[in-house]
Amino acid sequence: MKQQINFTGSPAKWIRIAILNLMIVALAGVFNRYKLSYALPQIDFMNLVNAHSHFAFTAWVSTALFAIIAAFFLSPEQQESKTYSRLFILNQIASYGMLVSFLVQDYGPISIAFSSFSMLVCYGYAFFLWRDTRKDSHLLAIKALRFSLICLVLSSFGPYALIIMKSMHFFNLIYYNNGVYWYLHFQYNGWFSFGVIALAIHSFEHSLTEKQLSKFKTFVNLMIFALPPTYLISILWTLPAAWVFIIAGIGGFLQLMAVFLLWYEALERKNDVRRIIKESGGWLLLISFLSVSIKLVLQFFCIFTELNKFVFGHRPVIIGYLHLVLIGFISFFLIGICIRQGVLSYRKKIAGVGIITFIVGFLITEFTLVLHGIDLMTMSPIPGLSLILFIAAVTMFIGIVLFALPQERFAKHSELK
Repeated sequence: MKQQINFTGSPAKWIRIAILNLMIVALAGVFNRYKLSYALPQIDFMNLVNAHSHFAFTAWVSTALFAIIAAFFLSPEQQESKTYSRLFILNQIASYGMLVSFLVQDYGPISIAFSSFSMLVCYGYAFFLWRDTRKDSHLLAIKALRFSLICLVLSSFGPYALIIMKSMHFFNLIYYNNGVYWYLHFQYNGWFSFGVIALAIHSFEHSLTEKQLSKFKTFVNLMIFALPPTYLISILWTLPAAWVFIIAGIGGFLQLMAVFLLWYEALERKNDVRRIIKESGGWLLLISFLSVSIKLVLQFFCIFTELNKFVFGHRPVIIGYLHLVLIGFISFFLIGICIRQGVLSYRKKIAGVGIITFIVGFLITEFTLVLHGIDLMTMSPIPGLSLILFIAAVTMFIGIVLFALPQERFAKHSELK
């Protein structure tokens, strides 16, 4: 049974701002793809990539997560407090500051300052959310939420390492990439993933039997224990000692056990799953579930050297994997859960067309990026892939614009009811 959340006031406004930010993320993706296919000398490619990724993480995913977490886990009084309102505003300032400064100077004094400022804002969120959920710390959803906040803090160590290397004028490709992967791992697989897990469990924890709750506790524990060792999968491309492969393999195996347990529970409760899919936003949650399943299986197989070389040795495959997580798993879940709770809607024809268009663009992108990786590996170029990726990026941008346009009108209509 769906648990109705009091998703009004500030969190509802914040999520609509997050959707507008997603439009900017998609637009930056269009420029990314255009830059790879055609001349755009006014913008440096790496500046654009870093501006795009930092803005996506903070202005879209983190903003949306903070908004939905506030609606799910905080009281109305806490949601409307000056503390969270100020943190939200500061997060937007940091996000837009990084967007502009990375476009202008990549890793320079101003962009590093905004990045550091963004991390401080995240520390503030982590502190106050931890404090304001302590009375419910016995709940499984809160356990997952608190672990996500730990990962949010840990992820910042990666950028700090890059800043130190930059300030010392020291560059080592292995250290640099491992610092980037540390940040990505604890953001994607930690803060983002466990934030989603916390929201998902909160949605149905109240209706679980003791036996069912025990299974989900096992799932959460497996995912927590797997997170530190699975970071090592990201560094296997450096061909480290055998023990590193073994520990990475243990982490991958724990995640594989977790996804099998998830599927077993889904099949055991197939009637509930069918009902959820039929509800508003349900099929977006299904896509999210399928995406995370594929992601966890792929992570396990990346412990094998040849596949690891294929993934980490070819940029299009890395981008495809990151998009699978950021869009397929995280973004579709966040949009789906907001639709499910009635704060966003695709009932308007234009919004429904928009979300379908966005999904089509995502699927084309994933398929084409994998093909691109294969053609680089086999050194057999497939013509037209860059153009297809550009068209897919435009498709996703158009889709999210069409979805976002009616949301403000929908919000006003809902408030009048």
